[in-house]
Amino acid sequence: MKKKIFITVSICILIIIIFLSTVKWNVDIYMESTPPPPRDKIDLKLSIDNEIVFNDTLCRNPFSFPTHFKYPMHTGFHTISLSSNKANIQIEKDVFIFFYHHLAIYYLGYDTATFEPIVHIIKGAGAFGYE
Repeated sequence: MKKKIFITVSICILIIIIFLSTVKWNVDIYMESTPPPPRDKIDLKLSIDNEIVFNDTLCRNPFSFPTHFKYPMHTGFHTISLSSNKANIQIEKDVFIFFYHHLAIYYLGYDTATFEPIVHIIKGAGAFGYE
């Protein structure tokens, strides 16, 4: 009896794992540029798993929310790469995406001491929001 219950539970867990790994979920991606003018616009190319998702100018807009779009992704590990010729950015980051996650990408300008660009790639769970 215990063996039948164990086999049934194992099969159910296997079906759930297969379902979660094969279905694509819409992941919210938010991007924002925050430095003051004239360095507020950068040419940004965002690619996820070597597929270009965003290739445009990212501008600062203090009166609205960040650039937002949805991108369908499987549950699992993904490689996020950012590049910009103007800001001299070449960043790659591996993230684990589960359903109901979001990505936030912030370009904060340049560090005053090292003149290196400051970019944050943040993965969060749940809905994105400002407090």
